[in-house]
Amino acid sequence: MRIGIDARFLFVAGPGRYEKNLIEQLEKLDKNNEYFIFLRKENFEKYQPQNRNFQKVLADYPWYSFKEQLFLPLKILRIKVDLMHFPHFNIPLFYFGPYVLTIHDLIMHEFSTERASTRSKPYYRFKRIVYKIVVKWAIRQAKMILVPSKVTKFDLMKRLNVSDKKVVVTYEGVDRKFNVQPRSRTSSLRGKSSKCKVEEDVLGKYGIRRPYLLYLGSMYPHKNVERLLQAFKILKETYNFSGQLVLVGKRDFFSKRVYGETEALDLKRDVVFPGLMRDDGYVSDDEVVVLLKESSVFVFPSLKEGFGLPPLEAMSLGVPVVASNISSIPEICQDAAHYFDPKDPEDMALKINELFADNTLRDDLISKGEKQASRYSWRTTAEQTLSVYKSLEIRD
Repeated sequence: MRIGIDARFLFVAGPGRYEKNLIEQLEKLDKNNEYFIFLRKENFEKYQPQNRNFQKVLADYPWYSFKEQLFLPLKILRIKVDLMHFPHFNIPLFYFGPYVLTIHDLIMHEFSTERASTRSKPYYRFKRIVYKIVVKWAIRQAKMILVPSKVTKFDLMKRLNVSDKKVVVTYEGVDRKFNVQPRSRTSSLRGKSSKCKVEEDVLGKYGIRRPYLLYLGSMYPHKNVERLLQAFKILKETYNFSGQLVLVGKRDFFSKRVYGETEALDLKRDVVFPGLMRDDGYVSDDEVVVLLKESSVFVFPSLKEGFGLPPLEAMSLGVPVVASNISSIPEICQDAAHYFDPKDPEDMALKINELFADNTLRDDLISKGEKQASRYSWRTTAEQTLSVYKSLEIRD
């Protein structure tokens, strides 16, 4: 088959990590099919195929744009692919060839980002209506739909009346960059230095002292970071926690809003925003690994996730995880995390404190976490995806 993959997000945004790992593994697995990787100018040179059956195609059309809708279908038709894979919902409505669609979550169906929009409310609401129309159309026309969890599959079946037979769960994996030797968790818990210059330099750069709690991800409303701040205040006042809370995410409207909440709660001195301290607004991948590895506890308070990679990344580095007990998080983390009610800051604070007070619980979670993280492999994701491609070749 001639298979196309829309990789315009590769290396630059949201679904880019999924695209990167999927393509990387497919290059290793598939020596038979031809692949055409559709890219924008900004990531065209960054991707260099490692398999001679993989070719780059320049498709420099912005996401969610009229150019995407008008010109991407023509580009795909010129390449004459037998099957297209869109790893995101933004498919061209005028593309009628067979395609596989990846739906990572239905978070935008439940949670609004209207308060961050610079557009008028009518315009924002119009865009939200268009989004729902595009998703419904994309799902209806897709040959098969890939999702990262059973929870997301259930959401599709319940909210959009999608057939069970049309949806395949392909769990995601943990990036290789997180497969590094974790340092002593005892020293992390007690706030002692690991005496590693690189790690000390990163922590010193951002003014971080041990012990500290860490959250990694965006700060959109469904991520529930504002309640985490409330829990952190309770942790300090009720349980006498003397450490810091480090919130690792890009600089945007939402992170600035959360920063404002630290001032309102009088937590500004003890909450660190590395992303806000950088000129580019991003923390590098290498620094993210260091910040994760050196943390005492990883906290994940999200109200909704399609999969939820950060807890697994923390587990792979030997960091105990305390997380929300709803959405896909218990499905993915199973018994390797300590769970709280994400709508109850007091319960959140209690469960975080238990990881500092109970070394047996902490050690048990670290052991289970490393095993749980090892169960998720991007190679497996690619193998399952390739099986879907092959099944459609047989049908057609």
